Parts: sequence; structure tokens; C-alpha cells
Amino acid sequence: MKKIVSTLVIAILACFFATTADADTPIKANQLPTAARQFIKKTFPNQTIIQAKKDRDLLSIDYEVILSNGVSIDFDSKGNWTEVDCHKGTVPSSLVPSAIAKKAKQLYKNASITKIEKGKLWKVDLNNGMELEFNSAFKLVKIDD
Repeated sequence: MKKIVSTLVIAILACFFATTADADTPIKANQLPTAARQFIKKTFPNQTIIQAKKDRDLLSIDYEVILSNGVSIDFDSKGNWTEVDCHKGTVPSSLVPSAIAKKAKQLYKNASITKIEKGKLWKVDLNNGMELEFNSAFKLVKIDD
């Protein structure tokens, strides 16, 4: 029994170290998925990539990029953007679904979207400190300050 438990513990530790060994590995821009490079070129044509990292989790791989203007972008393993954080700048309108943009303007007329995240829920941060969450049908489900 001790031998089985020891073997199991060693196997689990080996898997853990194998999957975390490459976590947050710096990469060159040309090592990003093609879709990610095309997205950056189209959406932020005047910016260059100053940092790119490959982030390996237990079950997935994603990428993090920082552009010369400070914008940070997260991509999934296929190169599809999952988050764009413009910090104090404004997220390009081409990335914001019209229903989300309309609702944000309706609620906070003078605010702009500084960060957008898409997944099961769409999340946006506004420059007034408010955070809005939308479902997949772009219906507002939560407001946080």
C-alpha cells in the first residue's frame, strides 16, 4: 500500500512540475498564434509588441501581450482575444458589441470603456470606476463600483 501511495504522489508531483515548468514563459512576437498577430496589426496598427508571454496552466495555454502604448491583451491558445485592457485609454469601439456600448452610454453618458473581457460573461470597466457585466445575449446582469 505504501508503494502505491508513494508512486501516486510522485506521479502527481511530476505532472505538476511538468505543467508549471513553462508557466509565464517570455516568447518572441512571431511565436504568437497567427490570429493574435493579425488582431494586433489590425486593431492597433501603430503599436509594437514590447512583451509577449506564453502562460501555461494545468489544462490550457494562453498568451499575454503588452504593446508600446501600454495596452495589455490576453489571447486564448488559438489567438482569439479574451481581454483588452487599455488602462487609462479607451478600448477601440470595434471590440465592443453595440448593445454593450449603448447600455454603457445610457447608464454613464460621459464614461468610456477602458477594459473589456469576453467569456461566458462580457465584462467592461469604465473610466469612472464602474464595472458592468453582460450575459452572452448582451443583457446587463451586474453593476459593480
